[in-house]
Amino acid sequence: MSTSALACTQPRSPTHYVRGAMLHPTSVTVLSTAVCFAACYAGLLAAMCTVIGAFVFAVAATRSGFVRSHLDQWAARQRHRQRDHVRTRRVELAGPARSHQYRELADLVDEIDEADPNAANRFELEGLLDQFVEVARCHHRCVESLRFAPTGDSPFIERSRMRTDILARRVRRREDTAKRIARLSDELASIDELLHLIAHSVATSPGSPDVNSELDRRLWELDEVESALAELHADEAA
Repeated sequence: MSTSALACTQPRSPTHYVRGAMLHPTSVTVLSTAVCFAACYAGLLAAMCTVIGAFVFAVAATRSGFVRSHLDQWAARQRHRQRDHVRTRRVELAGPARSHQYRELADLVDEIDEADPNAANRFELEGLLDQFVEVARCHHRCVESLRFAPTGDSPFIERSRMRTDILARRVRRREDTAKRIARLSDELASIDELLHLIAHSVATSPGSPDVNSELDRRLWELDEVESALAELHADEAA
């Protein structure tokens, strides 16, 4: 997803940005290399001074709005990846076919966000993906539960009243489960279709420049230039 849609807009404390700067992958790599060189060639005291210097530099750097914006975007990408990882792990329970469907929808959400960075928040696309995963897990559990349902019995077998009552309850539960499976399947299909509808809507939204107005503006400017030149030539001739 785009960083503009992911970046957190709520204010953060200076400590938050300093911590983020120190834990940024680039900072960790540079600092660990610098500390190793300092410890090897100048001793432990130099290594400690390097860490302190890096902390002071982080405090100074995070006062910049540009640095804070970059840290916000990096943290937002981390949260997005973590959320996607959790969803991927949870939807694996529903089987490979459902996992593949989720991956396609997650990629579709990324495409929507690339086309319109505000769409993710406006349509709550992350929430739709969360809902898809939970409904898929519930659907899978219901399907799996059918193995406990009765498969049928000969009507000519004599049964006790208790067994007949239990069997009737099992049949009703199987029918209720089948209805719920159908409802959950419809919800999954609705989420899939809604995301494709949003993608289609975003892709065809009027975001392209108005070519005709741009051409008219240039023609008008050309007419103005030609009119000015004509007046200038008329003054010179006079």
